[in-house]
Amino acid sequence: MKNKKILFGIIISLFVITGFCNIPSVSSAETIEIPPLSYVYYSIGYLENKDEILINEIYCLAGINVYIMNEIQFETLQNSGGLIWNSLVNWKDVYWMTDWSIDITEDGYYYVVLYNKHTFSWRTVYVDINVCYYSPPVKSDNFFLGWLVFIISFIIIAIVGVVITIVFVSRHKRKIPKEDIKQEKTSEIQEKKKPIKIYCSECGTEILGKSRSSAQYVVLK
Repeated sequence: MKNKKILFGIIISLFVITGFCNIPSVSSAETIEIPPLSYVYYSIGYLENKDEILINEIYCLAGINVYIMNEIQFETLQNSGGLIWNSLVNWKDVYWMTDWSIDITEDGYYYVVLYNKHTFSWRTVYVDINVCYYSPPVKSDNFFLGWLVFIISFIIIAIVGVVITIVFVSRHKRKIPKEDIKQEKTSEIQEKKKPIKIYCSECGTEILGKSRSSAQYVVLK
Protein backbone atom coordinates (compact mmCIF):
# COMPACT_ATOMS: atom_id res chain seq x y z
CA MET A 1 0.00 0.00 0.00
CA LYS A 2 2.84 2.34 0.90
CA ASN A 3 4.61 1.61 -2.38
CA LYS A 4 1.47 2.46 -4.31
CA LYS A 5 1.25 5.84 -2.59
CA ILE A 6 4.87 6.55 -3.43
CA LEU A 7 4.29 5.63 -7.07
CA PHE A 8 1.16 7.77 -7.17
CA GLY A 9 3.13 10.69 -5.73
CA ILE A 10 5.78 10.34 -8.38
CA ILE A 11 3.16 10.37 -11.12
CA ILE A 12 1.50 13.48 -9.65
CA SER A 13 4.92 15.17 -9.44
CA LEU A 14 5.53 14.44 -13.08
CA PHE A 15 2.20 15.98 -13.98
CA VAL A 16 3.15 19.11 -12.07
CA ILE A 17 6.18 19.72 -14.29
CA THR A 18 4.25 18.85 -17.45
CA GLY A 19 4.40 21.66 -19.98
CA PHE A 20 7.68 23.21 -18.91
CA CYS A 21 9.21 22.03 -22.18
CA ASN A 22 8.14 24.30 -25.02
CA ILE A 23 9.28 25.45 -28.42
CA PRO A 24 7.95 28.97 -29.00
CA SER A 25 8.21 29.08 -32.78
CA VAL A 26 7.78 26.84 -35.79
CA SER A 27 10.96 25.19 -37.00
CA SER A 28 11.39 23.77 -40.46
CA ALA A 29 12.69 20.41 -39.24
CA GLU A 30 14.36 19.18 -36.05
CA THR A 31 14.69 16.31 -33.61
CA ILE A 32 13.51 16.89 -30.02
CA GLU A 33 13.53 14.94 -26.75
CA ILE A 34 10.33 14.81 -24.63
CA PRO A 35 10.53 13.77 -20.95
CA PRO A 36 8.07 11.23 -19.47
CA LEU A 37 4.52 12.55 -18.93
CA SER A 38 5.46 15.87 -20.48
CA TYR A 39 4.58 17.76 -23.60
CA VAL A 40 6.26 20.18 -25.92
CA TYR A 41 4.37 22.65 -28.06
CA TYR A 42 4.93 24.61 -31.20
CA SER A 43 3.44 28.08 -31.24
CA ILE A 44 2.18 28.42 -34.79
CA GLY A 45 1.23 32.08 -34.34
CA TYR A 46 -1.79 34.02 -35.53
CA LEU A 47 -3.59 32.38 -38.43
CA GLU A 48 -6.56 33.51 -40.46
CA ASN A 49 -9.42 31.74 -42.18
CA LYS A 50 -8.24 29.44 -45.02
CA ASP A 51 -4.64 29.29 -43.77
CA GLU A 52 -3.24 25.78 -43.30
CA ILE A 53 -1.02 24.06 -40.74
CA LEU A 54 1.18 21.62 -42.62
CA ILE A 55 2.54 18.60 -40.80
CA ASN A 56 5.18 17.52 -43.26
CA GLU A 57 6.43 14.76 -40.99
CA ILE A 58 6.31 13.59 -37.38
CA TYR A 59 8.29 10.45 -36.55
CA CYS A 60 8.63 8.72 -33.19
CA LEU A 61 9.86 5.17 -32.88
CA ALA A 62 7.94 4.52 -29.62
CA GLY A 63 4.79 6.53 -30.37
CA ILE A 64 3.66 10.04 -29.41
CA ASN A 65 0.32 11.89 -29.09
CA VAL A 66 -0.23 14.87 -31.39
CA TYR A 67 -2.79 17.65 -30.79
CA ILE A 68 -3.84 20.77 -32.70
CA MET A 69 -5.21 23.42 -30.30
CA ASN A 70 -6.55 26.94 -30.51
CA GLU A 71 -5.66 29.61 -27.97
CA ILE A 72 -8.46 28.81 -25.49
CA GLN A 73 -7.75 25.09 -25.52
CA PHE A 74 -4.05 25.63 -25.03
CA GLU A 75 -4.57 28.05 -22.12
CA THR A 76 -6.87 25.48 -20.49
CA LEU A 77 -4.16 22.85 -20.84
CA GLN A 78 -1.56 25.08 -19.23
CA ASN A 79 -3.82 26.33 -16.42
CA SER A 80 -4.83 22.77 -15.53
CA GLY A 81 -1.23 21.62 -15.26
CA GLY A 82 -1.66 19.15 -18.08
CA LEU A 83 -4.83 17.52 -16.81
CA ILE A 84 -7.38 18.87 -19.32
CA TRP A 85 -6.80 18.04 -22.96
CA ASN A 86 -9.17 19.69 -25.41
CA SER A 87 -8.19 20.02 -29.06
CA LEU A 88 -9.44 20.64 -32.55
CA VAL A 89 -7.94 17.39 -33.82
CA ASN A 90 -5.67 14.79 -32.25
CA TRP A 91 -3.79 11.63 -33.12
CA LYS A 92 -2.89 9.03 -30.49
CA ASP A 93 0.24 6.85 -30.48
CA VAL A 94 1.70 8.32 -33.65
CA TYR A 95 4.74 6.50 -34.94
CA TRP A 96 4.93 8.16 -38.30
CA MET A 97 2.66 10.68 -39.99
CA THR A 98 3.41 12.65 -43.12
CA ASP A 99 1.78 15.12 -45.51
CA TRP A 100 -1.11 16.17 -43.28
CA SER A 101 -2.79 19.57 -43.61
CA ILE A 102 -5.23 21.18 -41.17
CA ASP A 103 -7.48 23.92 -42.59
CA ILE A 104 -8.06 26.95 -40.38
CA THR A 105 -11.67 28.18 -40.27
CA GLU A 106 -11.42 30.82 -37.53
CA ASP A 107 -8.86 33.57 -36.97
CA GLY A 108 -6.70 33.16 -33.90
CA TYR A 109 -3.53 31.70 -32.37
CA TYR A 110 -2.83 28.00 -32.86
CA TYR A 111 -0.51 25.39 -31.33
CA VAL A 112 0.79 21.94 -32.16
CA VAL A 113 1.29 19.91 -28.97
CA LEU A 114 3.30 16.69 -28.72
CA TYR A 115 2.64 14.64 -25.57
CA ASN A 116 4.74 11.79 -24.18
CA LYS A 117 2.24 9.81 -22.12
CA HIS A 118 4.76 7.18 -21.03
CA THR A 119 5.49 7.22 -17.31
CA PHE A 120 9.21 6.51 -17.37
CA SER A 121 10.62 6.65 -20.91
CA TRP A 122 11.71 9.67 -22.90
CA ARG A 123 10.60 10.06 -26.50
CA THR A 124 12.81 11.13 -29.39
CA VAL A 125 10.69 12.82 -32.04
CA TYR A 126 11.53 14.15 -35.49
CA VAL A 127 9.29 17.10 -36.31
CA ASP A 128 8.79 19.00 -39.57
CA ILE A 129 5.96 21.57 -39.41
CA ASN A 130 5.21 24.78 -41.26
CA VAL A 131 2.34 27.02 -42.33
CA CYS A 132 0.71 27.73 -45.69
CA TYR A 133 -0.83 31.21 -45.69
CA TYR A 134 -3.86 31.74 -47.89
CA SER A 135 -3.51 34.06 -50.88
CA PRO A 136 -6.83 35.01 -52.50
CA PRO A 137 -6.88 34.82 -56.30
CA VAL A 138 -6.61 38.11 -58.12
CA LYS A 139 -10.00 39.11 -59.54
CA SER A 140 -10.58 41.69 -62.26
CA ASP A 141 -13.31 44.08 -61.09
CA ASN A 142 -12.90 46.24 -64.20
CA PHE A 143 -13.74 43.74 -66.91
CA PHE A 144 -15.33 46.34 -69.21
CA LEU A 145 -12.42 48.74 -68.71
CA GLY A 146 -9.98 45.99 -69.61
CA TRP A 147 -11.79 45.26 -72.86
CA LEU A 148 -11.97 49.00 -73.68
CA VAL A 149 -8.23 49.37 -73.21
CA PHE A 150 -7.66 46.31 -75.41
CA ILE A 151 -9.85 47.68 -78.24
CA ILE A 152 -8.24 51.15 -78.11
CA SER A 153 -4.78 49.61 -78.17
CA PHE A 154 -5.74 47.47 -81.17
CA ILE A 155 -7.06 50.52 -83.08
CA ILE A 156 -3.90 52.52 -82.35
CA ILE A 157 -1.69 49.67 -83.52
CA ALA A 158 -3.78 49.33 -86.72
CA ILE A 159 -3.52 53.05 -87.49
CA VAL A 160 0.22 53.07 -86.92
CA GLY A 161 0.54 50.06 -89.22
CA VAL A 162 -1.40 51.78 -92.02
CA VAL A 163 0.67 54.97 -91.72
CA ILE A 164 3.92 53.02 -91.83
CA THR A 165 2.71 51.13 -94.91
CA ILE A 166 1.75 54.35 -96.75
CA VAL A 167 5.10 55.97 -95.97
CA PHE A 168 6.98 52.88 -97.07
CA VAL A 169 5.08 52.62 -100.38
CA SER A 170 5.41 56.32 -101.16
CA ARG A 171 9.15 56.24 -100.63
CA HIS A 172 9.65 53.25 -102.91
CA LYS A 173 7.22 54.25 -105.66
CA ARG A 174 8.92 54.53 -109.07
CA LYS A 175 9.25 58.17 -110.13
CA ILE A 176 8.65 59.25 -113.77
CA PRO A 177 11.72 61.01 -115.30
CA LYS A 178 11.29 64.73 -116.02
CA GLU A 179 12.33 64.20 -119.66
CA ASP A 180 9.34 61.87 -120.26
CA ILE A 181 6.97 64.41 -118.72
CA LYS A 182 8.30 67.23 -120.99
CA GLN A 183 8.09 65.05 -124.10
CA GLU A 184 4.49 64.11 -123.33
CA LYS A 185 3.47 67.77 -122.88
CA THR A 186 5.23 68.75 -126.17
CA SER A 187 3.35 66.06 -128.09
CA GLU A 188 0.03 67.32 -126.73
CA ILE A 189 0.83 70.90 -127.81
CA GLN A 190 1.86 69.84 -131.32
CA GLU A 191 -1.30 67.77 -131.67
CA LYS A 192 -3.40 70.78 -130.81
CA LYS A 193 -1.56 72.98 -133.38
CA LYS A 194 -1.92 70.47 -136.25
CA PRO A 195 -4.05 72.06 -139.07
CA ILE A 196 -7.42 70.57 -139.83
CA LYS A 197 -8.15 69.74 -143.51
CA ILE A 198 -11.66 70.35 -144.81
CA TYR A 199 -13.18 68.34 -147.71
CA CYS A 200 -16.33 68.68 -149.74
CA SER A 201 -19.06 66.42 -148.49
CA GLU A 202 -20.26 65.63 -152.04
CA CYS A 203 -17.13 65.13 -154.17
CA GLY A 204 -14.48 64.78 -151.47
CA THR A 205 -12.27 67.53 -152.89
CA GLU A 206 -10.21 69.48 -150.35
CA ILE A 207 -11.55 72.94 -149.87
CA LEU A 208 -8.76 75.44 -149.47
CA GLY A 209 -9.05 78.67 -147.52
CA LYS A 210 -12.38 77.72 -145.89
CA SER A 211 -12.92 77.83 -142.15
CA ARG A 212 -14.62 75.06 -140.28
CA SER A 213 -17.69 77.19 -139.63
CA SER A 214 -18.47 77.98 -143.32
CA ALA A 215 -18.98 74.52 -144.81
CA GLN A 216 -19.97 70.99 -144.16
CA TYR A 217 -16.86 68.93 -143.72
CA VAL A 218 -15.33 65.65 -142.88
CA VAL A 219 -12.34 65.79 -140.63
CA LEU A 220 -9.44 63.54 -141.59
CA LYS A 221 -6.38 63.64 -139.49
